[in-house]
Amino acid sequence: MQCVFGVSRGWSLVAWSSRLYLRRVPRRVLGLALIIGSLGASAPPVAAQGGAFPELRMSGMQVQLSRVDGHIEALRDGGGRQLAGVAVDSVGLWSIDLSPGSSPARITAAQAGRFDWRRGAGGSLVLTWDRFGPAAPTLRVTATVRTRADTTSAWTIALDGIDGVAVEQLRFPRVTGITALGEAEELAVPMWMGQRTREPRRLLAGADGRGRRLEWSYPGQLSLQAISWTSPGRGGLYFAADDTLAYRKLFALWGEGDGAAGYEVVHALSDPGRNARYAPAYAAVVGVVDGDWFSAAERYRKWGTRQYWARTSRFATGKTPAWIGNTGIWVWNRGRSNVVLEPAAALQADAGLPVSVFWHWWHNGPYDTSFPDYLPPREGRCRSPRPCRRPTTPDCTPLCT
Repeated sequence: MQCVFGVSRGWSLVAWSSRLYLRRVPRRVLGLALIIGSLGASAPPVAAQGGAFPELRMSGMQVQLSRVDGHIEALRDGGGRQLAGVAVDSVGLWSIDLSPGSSPARITAAQAGRFDWRRGAGGSLVLTWDRFGPAAPTLRVTATVRTRADTTSAWTIALDGIDGVAVEQLRFPRVTGITALGEAEELAVPMWMGQRTREPRRLLAGADGRGRRLEWSYPGQLSLQAISWTSPGRGGLYFAADDTLAYRKLFALWGEGDGAAGYEVVHALSDPGRNARYAPAYAAVVGVVDGDWFSAAERYRKWGTRQYWARTSRFATGKTPAWIGNTGIWVWNRGRSNVVLEPAAALQADAGLPVSVFWHWWHNGPYDTSFPDYLPPREGRCRSPRPCRRPTTPDCTPLCT
């Protein structure tokens, strides 16, 4: 059975989030279940520190930054294969968007009059930019990059001296020059239940071939804070955030007509123009992953299941009914019972596992616009939001919402 729920052209559905919240299910069964602008001309930045390049090395990953302005020159896997990076970046590692009507409209790392870097605690890199001229005379940006044991790096940033500077949002880190991984590239994004495309560069080139930008909001469209760009059997890139408090952000990818691609996280300030300092309370994560999107989901799962929402959940504390723990496959669908429950029953028969259905639009009102007026239902009776069972499929449990 194939279930496709409003997926955009070029994407297929993948069960990204199933690995985080559900019990282990054989991979083949998952496949069955869910086939799824500027300050003007300025002098180049002055690198205050000479000698070695700012770089981080660990088993399985290497990050090399520019000693001139701090942008990513090379991001490599353990075998030395370059996955991202460019020799010259006209924007740099970060950029700041100012509120509409501001002049200039944007401040970038490449516009800094001075760039410096040093080694910090635990071998981390501490990067600083300042001397931005009349538009932001007191602005000082400090970023820290740390390695982690799982072939990832954690990127944090702070903006100081932004009194009177109407900072609307911050783009950091910017990873440019994402390298072609071969013919079998896959981009997987946990948008709602999860989407995957095997043509990410064509998708990012846009219909006119001139390039296209894609953004996904969290909280919002994304079920998880992670994206993977991989090639099965060769691995690839893993992008995430370790935000435990659900601050608003965008994960973005863009493409250009020549096939080039880039990535950034867009951090939204809560009160533009009224902050003396801004520092996101979480780290952006850039890393290397072996395998494909499934491996990326497993990595995120290790982090997610350690967080308070997983540790203190009703499921973890034994406050959920037994049928939830016994569910082997979840199906998300909408509409009348013949297009929701009957396919689920067929899936259960084929897979030989208990199936539960997360059933949308069982009510008689317009889709997603009539809340909280749910009753009466379209079919039969639903006395409460508890699980609704149909006599014809006694082991197929639809959860009405």
